[in-house]
Amino acid sequence: MSCLCANAQAPTARVWTNQQGRTVNATFVEAAGVNVVLQLENGTKTTVHLGTLSGADQDYLKKIQVAKPTAGGTTNPVSNSGALEWPKEVLSIDTKSIVVAEGQQDAASRRYHYHTGNFEFIATAPLANSVMAEVAADFLLTEKFFLSQCWNWTPKPKKGDRFTVYLAETPEDFIAMGGSDRDSADIIEDNSSLIRFSALGLKKVGARYQYDAKAKEPGRVTSIVAYGMLQDVSGWLHPWTLQGMSNFLKFVAYQNNGTVRLTELESPLKKAVKELMETNKVKLDLQRLLMYMHTDFKAVRGDVQQFKLEQQIDCFLLVYFFGFLDGDGTGQALHQYYRNIFARSKRARDPQKAESMLAEQGMDKASPEDILTKLLAGRDDGRLGAEMTEKFKKIGIRFN
Repeated sequence: MSCLCANAQAPTARVWTNQQGRTVNATFVEAAGVNVVLQLENGTKTTVHLGTLSGADQDYLKKIQVAKPTAGGTTNPVSNSGALEWPKEVLSIDTKSIVVAEGQQDAASRRYHYHTGNFEFIATAPLANSVMAEVAADFLLTEKFFLSQCWNWTPKPKKGDRFTVYLAETPEDFIAMGGSDRDSADIIEDNSSLIRFSALGLKKVGARYQYDAKAKEPGRVTSIVAYGMLQDVSGWLHPWTLQGMSNFLKFVAYQNNGTVRLTELESPLKKAVKELMETNKVKLDLQRLLMYMHTDFKAVRGDVQQFKLEQQIDCFLLVYFFGFLDGDGTGQALHQYYRNIFARSKRARDPQKAESMLAEQGMDKASPEDILTKLLAGRDDGRLGAEMTEKFKKIGIRFN
């Protein structure tokens, strides 16, 4: 949906329905990212979040011919895969556009349901809809990050219509619901996300909770939600390309003003590396980094905290190298890697087109290892290590 422009033919008015069953007669104008612009019968244009529309409306939008006007006013088809590059615009979510609907409110079991777009939130304490809208922004931002990429992939839950997110009021709630006592967010059963109130910036004032953006853990939501969404294709990804994208979002791309930026990231990268090295007492080790690049999930060391801390920094350094330093710096090979992964896993927006694209590359029968080999472009560890050392050194990052 991120590359949809105006329909090539003059659109006609139709009935649109939201997730709550409310309808409106309107004409489709354009769609960009996760927002859709509709023109009402009185001529007023309104912007709505794609996820708030019914499934039928979302399917309708996917079928609209993708086109953009040329200088002469005619239209040419445009691939909805996009160019192999990072989005140049800063990604953000307007909280005023977020519509939160209340579901079951069960005080006896301490389960309070809310939903917006493709997310279902289940909290252990009641929250005002305005507060939930503020909380939901980072979840929607993570979804927007994936939709804005050129990977031709739409995150979808394995079960149901929405991603389930559990919000734990207390540390005791968090542990009882399956969370670790070492963290503030976790992935639990059915790849649902579990996050503590404190990590979300929720503070109790009197009898109610209020939202304080300064009190939340920066990037925590984006990282855990990205990790949960990518679990759906985890059998195709290598550990560093799953965990690395999650941590890249958290430590590098996510900005403290609640936006995601994918340009001019050298300073955020160096800041993140310095802080993690100082906080976690982790050293940069090139050989360890290269070894982790080839590691599969069976060999990942998650049983020792030191290994987890080392993997945390190694994975987003690998994403940054292939995404911003390798080749011409546009990350073409990394984008093609993710595009191949999502196409090969048959989770692409257009499976038939994905199969055709893979066949043209000779990747239709490719394994995860084959797709990684294509990313490495025939370079052994010696050559890759030399390139990493040189290019990281140019931006002020040195390995031991």
